[in-house]
Amino acid sequence: MQLADGTRWYVTAPPSPYGTLAELVPVADSDRFPVPAGLDPALAAALGVAGMAGWLALDYRAHLQPGETVLVLGAGGSAGRLAMQSARALGASLVVGAARGKDSSQAADFGADAVVDLADEQAIDAGLAAAAPGGYDVIVDFLWGGVAPHAMNHAKRGARYIQVGNAAGATSTITGLVLRNKLLTLVGHSLFATPAELRRSAYVQLAGHAIDGKFTMDLEQTRLEDISGTWEHLKTGAARKLVVTP
Repeated sequence: MQLADGTRWYVTAPPSPYGTLAELVPVADSDRFPVPAGLDPALAAALGVAGMAGWLALDYRAHLQPGETVLVLGAGGSAGRLAMQSARALGASLVVGAARGKDSSQAADFGADAVVDLADEQAIDAGLAAAAPGGYDVIVDFLWGGVAPHAMNHAKRGARYIQVGNAAGATSTITGLVLRNKLLTLVGHSLFATPAELRRSAYVQLAGHAIDGKFTMDLEQTRLEDISGTWEHLKTGAARKLVVTP
């Protein structure tokens, strides 16, 4: 959004019944973050929910340390792609992206050193082992469902497993044995349960890295006047991140 003084802001969580597609919308100061000059407006929008979800999962919840190995489950989506780039910016030494079928093919273009195809369940364990023979320090999971047990089997002892989404299923069957033997820390993460000052800090850092060219997204801009078509496109599974512009 743009204020009367010409400054640009990313806004989140407007009070009901308002939405960010409105011409005018009230937003608390704590829920608007400055967009620096030089940052493309479409990318600035994409760095919001999709970007902060992965960044905060890695930085705030996993306390990722430089040199660690990261696995991102759901690397084919916008949030997963930005999470891989966030892991790189935060100092990960090895970033592995995992996604299903065609969604896995482009993961290497968005920060992955290795890619694991989740389409064949019988091959998942072999793929995860080959991508990081020493195991994973941090696992960021946008999928859950039947994929989670496979990922946990390849966690290092003392690894942190950050549960962010459940695109592959709302429930998962995991064993107490793997949690105990791996000394695994299982952490839930919700962007909107994160303190506003941490979300603001995350957005500032993401924007800075984006200006430096460390973040890229496959974006498709649509016009507000075509919003009905955009919603239908979204429901049928848009291949790129959709950004609505005035």
